[in-house]
Amino acid sequence: MNITRKVKLQLLAFATVGTVALLIVAISYLAIPAMLGIGKYTVTLNLAASGGLYKNSNVTYRGVTVGRVDEVRLTPDGVTASLIIDDSARIPKNLTPTVRSASAIGEQYVDFALPQDDSESNGKAPTVGSAGMLRDGSVVTGEITVPISGVIDRADEMLAQIQDGSLRTVVTEAFAAFDGRTEDVQRFIDSVTLFLAEANKNSDAIVKLIDSAEPVLASQDNTRTEIASWTRDLTTVTDQLRANRPELTGILDKAPAAADKGRQLFESLKPTLPLLIDNLSVTAKTLAVYHANLNQIVVIYPRLIAGLISAMNTEDSDKGANVDFVASFQDPPPCTVGFYPLEKRRSPGDQTVKDYPSGMLCRVAHDSPLAVRGARNYPCVEYPGRRAPTPAECRTGYKPLDKKSLPLPNGVPGLVPKPASNSGVQGRLVPANQSSVDTTPSVYATNYDPRSGEYTGPDGKVYRVDTASSKGEVATQWEQLITSTLK
Repeated sequence: MNITRKVKLQLLAFATVGTVALLIVAISYLAIPAMLGIGKYTVTLNLAASGGLYKNSNVTYRGVTVGRVDEVRLTPDGVTASLIIDDSARIPKNLTPTVRSASAIGEQYVDFALPQDDSESNGKAPTVGSAGMLRDGSVVTGEITVPISGVIDRADEMLAQIQDGSLRTVVTEAFAAFDGRTEDVQRFIDSVTLFLAEANKNSDAIVKLIDSAEPVLASQDNTRTEIASWTRDLTTVTDQLRANRPELTGILDKAPAAADKGRQLFESLKPTLPLLIDNLSVTAKTLAVYHANLNQIVVIYPRLIAGLISAMNTEDSDKGANVDFVASFQDPPPCTVGFYPLEKRRSPGDQTVKDYPSGMLCRVAHDSPLAVRGARNYPCVEYPGRRAPTPAECRTGYKPLDKKSLPLPNGVPGLVPKPASNSGVQGRLVPANQSSVDTTPSVYATNYDPRSGEYTGPDGKVYRVDTASSKGEVATQWEQLITSTLK
């Protein structure tokens, strides 16, 4: 069979095209050079678990596919995956490979992510540093992200527990909440992203915090009974609030008006309340100083009232109150020091109302027998051991009046001057003289017999008062006792 030259050329061209096509298919589609290791290098990836990674899964670097997974096999420590990567892909060793999901149906791939220190490198290539590049035979350790299947399963379980009507309400309300708030949601997502990035940078501290939280969580577990009781009590309170909703609503409705009234009240008290508080502060300081005295009054007053009631409530109404009085006269004599002088004293018959200066009291020495319970012997609370009539004198010290300025000799009534040889004109009073004082009291107490009229004088002699009438009869009326002395 003779083949023409033309046919031979056609057959040669067809064979050449076929051969080229086979080479293209073998190189491009069948990846025969890759099978033979031409233009590729192999990297071993160690994982704790496969994470759904399978053979022929893609290997990416900065979002570009640079290889595939050749094999996934078990090891005593976990899983090892063989990665075949193109020679043109220069991947630094300091990158962390991560198993990620490409879709919700389980398409996993290996991604060489940027290191944490370069997460904000604005898209620039990561720094190689001293780590170098991956080459044939390199071994790296990878991480596994949270499987999307578990998230979907839990989301499905959560949605299964929600009723259709409630779910529809949630979706509707969520739409109403986020409708028209695209920028706010974007800012929220950006903030969450930054938060997660910072949390990822401080993962060691977070893990330590979680480990340290175990005692706290254990204490919560130990007190679960108390927590359950508290929850039941809280439920009871909320039930009561629900049952009394009208009353609570009324309170909330009237609360603004009541608050406004309260504000008006405080506004009206603004001019006077500070002054009142300031005055009360002075009173409080005074009460604080005299706290012991007030305490004694509070303790003794009930007993005093009880004693008075017991004295008044006697079984014998004829005798009156069950009280004993001891009358004393001129023992000791009254005090006249510190009062008006003799010429300014009022008559007992003068009952008009007059103003007197303050500070009139018995101003004799502390050890004087006159008015021992007078104001001069009041104990000073601020200065223990001192005694004075006023707080001011407690601070400055009590000073008795000088005897030379006394209206009566020695301030003691009943001591009259001795009669002088030149008494002057009759009817004039002779001023008292310290050197001529008769120590015999002009008024004294003694026993008196009304029948005989006899009494004992201060000199020890017995005297007799004539109380008989002109006929020698004994006086029996009080008028006779007076008229008998006028004879």
